[in-house]
Parts: sequence; C-alpha cells; structure tokens
Amino acid sequence: MKTRNSFYPYIIYIAVSIVACFVSVAEAQAQDQHSDKLINLNVNQQPFVEILSSIADQTGYKFSYNPQVIDSGKSVSVYLNGKTLDETLQIILPAGVTYKIINQYVIILPKQEAGELSLDDERMLMLNQIPPSQNQNIIIGRSPIDASEKRNETMSELVKNKSVTTPSQFENKNDIPYINIQVFNVDNFHTVEIDYTIDHITLYESESDDLILKEHLRRNDEEYFAWMRQSNGSLQIKSGKRFPWFKNASDIEVYVPKKYKGILKITNINGRIESEMDMELKGLYISTVSGLVSLKSVFTDEIELKSASGKITTNDLEGSITVSSVAGIIKLGNVYGDVKEISNVSALIDVSYIESENIVLKSTVGKINVNHAAGRLYVNTFSGAVNLNDVKGSADISATTSPVTIRFSEMDDDLFVKTYSGRISVVVPRSSSFQLSASSSSGKITTNIDNQLTDNVKMLNQQVGETPKLNVNLITTAGNIELKYP
Repeated sequence: MKTRNSFYPYIIYIAVSIVACFVSVAEAQAQDQHSDKLINLNVNQQPFVEILSSIADQTGYKFSYNPQVIDSGKSVSVYLNGKTLDETLQIILPAGVTYKIINQYVIILPKQEAGELSLDDERMLMLNQIPPSQNQNIIIGRSPIDASEKRNETMSELVKNKSVTTPSQFENKNDIPYINIQVFNVDNFHTVEIDYTIDHITLYESESDDLILKEHLRRNDEEYFAWMRQSNGSLQIKSGKRFPWFKNASDIEVYVPKKYKGILKITNINGRIESEMDMELKGLYISTVSGLVSLKSVFTDEIELKSASGKITTNDLEGSITVSSVAGIIKLGNVYGDVKEISNVSALIDVSYIESENIVLKSTVGKINVNHAAGRLYVNTFSGAVNLNDVKGSADISATTSPVTIRFSEMDDDLFVKTYSGRISVVVPRSSSFQLSASSSSGKITTNIDNQLTDNVKMLNQQVGETPKLNVNLITTAGNIELKYP
C-alpha cells in the first residue's frame, strides 16, 4: 500500500511542469513583444557590431555569434525604415549565414548548422548568465554549435574568443572590410539594370520581399559606392569608381525576391556573373566581355546571354533563347522553349538536352556537341566538328570542312546535310522509310541499311523502306558518307 509520501514526487513533477508552462508562455509573450517592434537604421560605414547593438537596443534581443562567421569589425552602410527583426536580419546578414531565435537571444550561425541546434544547446543559453561587459547585448565567441562540444564552457569563457581582423588577412568577400547595403521595394519598378566593370556579381534569392544590393568594398570611399536611379518603373544600378584598373575589384551580391517577375539586365566587363538562385522573370539579359557567366535555372519569356571570351554555363533555360560568344565556351544543361540561336565563333558549344520546334546552332571553327535533341535542327559551321546524338526530329546542316555526325532515335521530317570536305556519318532508326539521295565527288558512300543499296559508290538515289514520306539528302565534295542503322 502506497503512503502519502509516495505521491510527493508526482506532485513536485506536476508543479514543476505548471511553472515551466507559465515560464514558456511568458517567454513567448516577451518574444512576440520584441518581434513586433519595428527597426530603423541610418548608418554610414559603422562597424557591424554597432548595427547589431542598435538592433538590440530597439528590440530587446541579445545577439550571440562566432567571429569566424561574422566579422564584427566590417564597416557597413545601410538605411532601413520600419522593418521587422526578421526583415532586418535577412537584409544585413551575409550569404550563407542565418539566425535562430531562442528566447531573448538571436544566435547567428552558418545556414548548414541551423538545423543542428539541440535542446542541450538551448538549455546552455538559458542557464548561463551573461558576463558583465561594455555591451550586454552582444556576445562574441563560439556559437552554440561549437559550445555543444564542451558543455561546461560558460558564456564568460566564450567572450574571451573575440578576434580582430586586419586588412592583411583578407582572402574572400567576407573578409573585405567595407560593405554598402541598399534596399529597394520591387513594387516600384518592372526593370532592374545592373552595370559593373571589373566586379564579381552573384545573384541570390532574397528571403524578404525587397531587392537588396550588397557591395563588398576595399575602400571606405563614397565614390566607390554604386550610383542608383529610379525612374519610369526602372531601377538602374551602376558601378562606382574603380581605379586603378583590376586592383579594386569588389564582390557584389544582389538578392532578388521571388515575387519579382520583371526584367533583369546585367552588364559586366571582366568580372564574373553567377547565380545561386532559380529565376522566374519576364526577361533576363546578361552581357560580359571576359567574365564567366554561370546560372542555375532560368525560366523567362526571353533570355539573352552574350560573352566575348568568357565562359557561359547554365543548368536549365526555358523561354525565347539567344546565347552567343566569340571565344568563350558555351555549356548548357537543359534547354526548352524557342531557341532562336546558340552561336560561337571559335569555342565549344556543348548542350546536354535541347527541345524546341526550331533549334539554330552556329559556329565558325568551334565544335558543336549536343547529347540529346528534340525538334528541327538548323546547324551552320565552317570548320567546327558537329556531333548530334539522340536526335528526335529532323536536321538541316551546312558545313565547309567540318565532319558531321548525327544519330537519330526518331526521324519525323527531312534530313539535309551538305559539306565540302568533311565526312558525313548518319545513323537512322531501323523503322525509317525515306527517299535517299547521296553523293560524294571524290569520297565514297558506305551503308548497311538495306541489302538493295550499293556500297562503296559515288552516288546513291534509292528508296529505303516502304512508302517513304521523308527525304534524306547527303552531299559532300571530298568527304566520305556513311549511312547505317544503330
């Protein structure tokens, strides 16, 4: 039989649970009160830690971060009016960095670690007292992720880990000492034009509804800040002073909100243009001289990518598409829509998959390689080799001294290939029926597709299969012709 004392542990457990609930509710209410407060910032080249301190003063939150994640000494210029805590942090934090709110603390940490905070980490933050310091709102040291490795390390010990970054330590954009942040309401414009010269531009998806520009600058000089103008529904962002040539290249981050569906135009000379986001726009126009262009997925009404000698790479393109280069490699993943033209003068065109009613590929001396194609191909080249695999559709190919290889998995319309001295190799499905016309003045024609066809001749004009509805015309002057089944 249980005594009255045996119920004490249960009573204590229930009492503690009730108190914990009240504490949790109080903390949640306090957090809601903090998060409702709007933030105003008008800062010109102030240390990042001062901006966090201002946010802490306005909201009541305290900040904790690892100096290896955030350079508290970086000078920042930013103007914000009436933004929530979430909106403000999404604007000022660098790419790859996020935050987690635990009670009255804002923990700043790398995005890949955001999901790793354990209950023990949260308890550590709640149980350890903040040590006396000049700024009670900022805790600089190892993040809770790091601290979980050593549970007995208190907050006062963490503060000792503060480090100072000097200009000689700069290795990447996160180490560049100055940052200029500009925020724009995308509801005010339908076109964004970005124009730089030697800087590296990276596009990210904005976590807020604002378009955000972050310039990582090596000089604290307003002449180096971007020049901006908004008029007639257009936002123009133009590079500030860059002198001497090639010695003051900056890293430019542009955060584009998902809600923006207008036109984006980017011009650069020597700097890279890269995208870490999937874009759905009305139009995308990118032009560079020698800088790399690297995009993920782009879905727009119209896409135009141009380069003189810089490489162009994409994952997915969909829309009305024009891609051109003089001497830079063009390497495309999946291409859908209306392919107006993909052209190069002296470098490779390489496409993984392309699907369009009409596909126009042009080259002078650069090789053309397509792994999979669906549609009618129009190919023109002088001496660049043409290699088309897994073609579902038809083709019209004109070359001078180029070897041409085309392998059909399905053929639904006429094939025409003409070259002067290049070899022609065509593979057709076994079910194909067509009228063949092939000629080579000084080369020879070989085939294995029909026992009735004569091998090793200069000219063939014969029917292949029953009731042919298609025409296959293969013409060369000095090259050989090979026509075969897979």
